[in-house]
Amino acid sequence: MSTKTSLCLCLAASLLLIVVLLVGQHVTSATPAPSPGPTANAKCFNANAKIPLTGKTCGSVTELQLSCYLPSDIVPSLSPSPTPSPNFNNLQRSADVFSWQEFFALNWPASPAMRGEPDTNKKITDGGPRVWETWKEEYEVYLKNGDKPKPWNDREPVPGTCEKVIFRTQKIHDVVDATLQAAAADGTLPATLTDQKGKLVRYEIRLNKVLFDHIVANRLYNAETQALATSVNFPNGAILIKA
Repeated sequence: MSTKTSLCLCLAASLLLIVVLLVGQHVTSATPAPSPGPTANAKCFNANAKIPLTGKTCGSVTELQLSCYLPSDIVPSLSPSPTPSPNFNNLQRSADVFSWQEFFALNWPASPAMRGEPDTNKKITDGGPRVWETWKEEYEVYLKNGDKPKPWNDREPVPGTCEKVIFRTQKIHDVVDATLQAAAADGTLPATLTDQKGKLVRYEIRLNKVLFDHIVANRLYNAETQALATSVNFPNGAILIKA
C-alpha cells in the first residue's frame, strides 16, 4: 500500500473522532492563535502555517494552522459563557477550528523517540505511524492480575517486523449501557462488524499520556482500586481513542 493511500485511510478513520463538530461552515475574521503554554510543544506552533478561511462570520475566531500544534481548549471557551448572550455563530466556528487543529495534530507523523509526540521535522503528508497510533494500547495498561503497567515510553514487543498488532474484533468489550457510551454493550447489538467480503473489522483502543499518567498515579489499572473508588474524574486533556 502506498504512503499516500495509507495516509488517506488513516485520516479518514480518524475523522470520525471529530466529525460531529464539523458542519462545513467557513469564516473570514480570524485572530492569532494563542501562544502554546508551557506544556505544549513550542516547535509545533507555526503562525506562518495558517490556513486562509473564507466566508462570513459574526465574530473573530482563532486562526487555523496546518501544523502539529495541539490546542488545549476551544477559544473562546464554551464554559463559562464568554458573554451573557453568547454568540453561537462564533462559538460554532471556534469549535470547527479547534476540531480541525486537533485533527491535524493527532494525525501528524509521530516521533520515533517518544510515544505520543509529533515528529516536528516531518510534514503531515509524510509516512509513518501517526501521533495517536503511538499512544498506549489498552492491553498495555490493564494487565493480568492488576499489575502496574510499564512506563509510558516502554513498548510492548510485537512479532517480526510488525509495527503493531490489531487484534480486537469489537471496540466495546465491557458491559455498559448506552447512557454512558455511544453504543450499548448489553448483548442487544451484534458484537462484531464485517466488511462486504465477510471479513471482521478490527479495532484498537488507545490512551494518551494525560489519561495514562492519571490511571497510574491513582492505581486505576487495578480492579480492586476501581471497586473502592466512589467516583473517577479524569483531568483536562485526557483522551481515549477507539479506532
